[in-house]
Amino acid sequence: MVSDRKILILIVEDEEDIRTIVSEKLSDLGYQVFQARDGDEGFRMVQEFKPDLIISDVIMPKSDGNQFLKKVKALDFGKDIPFIVVTARGKMRDYFELVGVDCFFEKPFELSQLIEKIRDVLSRSLPGFQPPAPAMPQQKSGAKTDVVITAQDEAVIKNTSLDLDPDEKRLKEPEEGKKAELVAASMPKIDSQTAKKKVVVLEKEIAPYHVLQNVFLACDCAVELVLGYNECIKEVQRLRPDLIVLRNMPNFIDAEKLAAEIKGRMPLKDVPVIVYSGLTQKVSEGHGSSGGEILSAEGTEVVRIAKRILTGA
Repeated sequence: MVSDRKILILIVEDEEDIRTIVSEKLSDLGYQVFQARDGDEGFRMVQEFKPDLIISDVIMPKSDGNQFLKKVKALDFGKDIPFIVVTARGKMRDYFELVGVDCFFEKPFELSQLIEKIRDVLSRSLPGFQPPAPAMPQQKSGAKTDVVITAQDEAVIKNTSLDLDPDEKRLKEPEEGKKAELVAASMPKIDSQTAKKKVVVLEKEIAPYHVLQNVFLACDCAVELVLGYNECIKEVQRLRPDLIVLRNMPNFIDAEKLAAEIKGRMPLKDVPVIVYSGLTQKVSEGHGSSGGEILSAEGTEVVRIAKRILTGA
């Protein structure tokens, strides 16, 4: 029977963004999570911590997911550890189902679906399993291109300049420990009837979201933060916003695919969409700089485009 101890989950993934997103969400839900960057590091952690569940990528440096799986299953206790494979190689599904993994997820994926599958797998492998108490109040579920806009928008924004004081480009550090999900949960939903202008933002980090939020509030717009693919589609259909801004998160959310799906829906085909990969960049201390983050070249362009679309100036 499962005791009051924390359920241990090991995530083996070489993509830091994916590893961090999944780890933080599972930690918030009350699981104890360990992270490894490749199969070799993962195998050492399996031997040391004996996790209750392993989530692993396949294509990784050093020991890949297939080699890692075989080494784990060769251990006396390892053959009983549930194993979830998460990979962009969808054609490998048949192989991994044949060798007996408990679940196969193809990237990109919805985090909420992975969490449900984790609960399902643990309920089958751990007698008496109950989902742990969240470490903080549980939030709603939903996860390197240039700026992408529609052809209709391009004519509007051509030859415009960014009206930002140089000092405004330096960003304040976000509150320690504050997550995008907490911000999203604390924000009231936009009232589609009363808001003058509406903007929907898909973003997972606080600092770049605050940059966009400040820009849009200055343009007299109501701003809504969304965290997942399906949630974004639902909210843009409800709001029919004046602008949609999407962060592309490789192997988690394909923002260009999402933008195409949004533009393919009749009420939304004329809504401007901006897709970006990152707004900020870190700067080192020294040479007159105090370090921290500043608006990147792409971030500057995103802000310029967004202001031009919303104000026409």
